[in-house]
Amino acid sequence: MFTNILVYENALADEHPALQRAIQLASDAKAELKIIDVVQDESNHPDDRRRKMRSLVEQERDDRLDLICQPLRELDIPFTVELLRGRPFAEIVREVVHENFDLVIKATSLATPNEVTGVMGPVDMRIVRNCPCPVWLEARHPPGTSGALRCKDVLVAIDPQAVLDDLNRSLLKTAMDLAKASDAVLHVIAAWEVLDEDLLKQKTSLEKLTKYTTHLRSS
Repeated sequence: MFTNILVYENALADEHPALQRAIQLASDAKAELKIIDVVQDESNHPDDRRRKMRSLVEQERDDRLDLICQPLRELDIPFTVELLRGRPFAEIVREVVHENFDLVIKATSLATPNEVTGVMGPVDMRIVRNCPCPVWLEARHPPGTSGALRCKDVLVAIDPQAVLDDLNRSLLKTAMDLAKASDAVLHVIAAWEVLDEDLLKQKTSLEKLTKYTTHLRSS
């Protein structure tokens, strides 16, 4: 189970689903939380005017970050709060490496009014690709809608043909912990493809290719 969770929050956002999810998981797992926000640097050599404006922005984000963490002070959950400078994905990865977090929680990009849930943005993708620990991307819902906090399903993809099975075990354990913590149903899948399928489509009939695929799937 998770013991040390990093939460990335945009302090200027109206809602904070990542923090809500983190509180739920930390309560169940008796884990510690670190809540961060990141102020992006605009220039390596800011002049006095830019420095003053950035200072105002940092103070506002710091105050809001402290405000959204108020509910934690009434709960028996150990936590720390910090405002960082840099690029969000880089700071998140750096925090994980330096402080050995075993889970990162972040809300997805803002949802559009026509969407039920948020979508993965560029920062989300970079975190997922580069973060050395599991990442939970909490869906952000459009204004005026209420998203259920309960996670009903957990999906994990493994590679049954992997030469080294340590990663599969780690994935399965993480998925099982998440499913248990959320009282969710665990789904395990493995994706595969027929080698040179595009070429075979040109050289043989669909019926033969279908039979071949069925044979591979069952073997």
